[in-house]
Amino acid sequence: KASLDASKYLDAVVREALRINSPGLAQMRTALADLELCGLRVPQGANIFLNVMTAHALELTPDYLQRYGPQVAAGGPVPVPSHLDLQAVRSAFKPERWMEPDPAKRPSLPPGPAGGEERVQAGAVDGADPAKRPSLMTFGHGPHTCIGIALYMMEAKAMVAAIARSYDLQLLTEKVEWQEFPTIRPKHDTFLRLVPLAAADRV
Repeated sequence: KASLDASKYLDAVVREALRINSPGLAQMRTALADLELCGLRVPQGANIFLNVMTAHALELTPDYLQRYGPQVAAGGPVPVPSHLDLQAVRSAFKPERWMEPDPAKRPSLPPGPAGGEERVQAGAVDGADPAKRPSLMTFGHGPHTCIGIALYMMEAKAMVAAIARSYDLQLLTEKVEWQEFPTIRPKHDTFLRLVPLAAADRV
């Protein structure tokens, strides 16, 4: 566990993979009171559908809601935002974003159910800032944050490290088609070849 905690780039790679291909496409919430959201009136009791992939990709069009929110509310035509282009989202794989030295520019994980750092992540690059909009909604947010987030992060990093240090992964499937619902995964069987690395090449 200590080695995993010290592997900052590995941590960043796992987070970025979750941001690009979150297993769950959506989350549902119910409005507990009347509210206004981006110019839209949301009545108490209404079901709110949150597209996780769109939330993850808002940085590609950061001012979209400010620029087109009123037009969306009025039902008028608006340009398709780049953050709805899933190929654009997936081509923006950049683990280094999670290692940004300036905390103001660094993405944030959601705080844990009890707000405790130890409940949030194992060996994280940064701390959880409750005041900052999370850039990774895979595990939810607020009091409904998945309690398994720390366990998953540890298991994912252990698996990635074990494979990457011993094998070269070669994608054999020429084109991978993705399905978005109910979970994001390849539509068809996808084949990989694991080529053992020479002893001198192993980390």
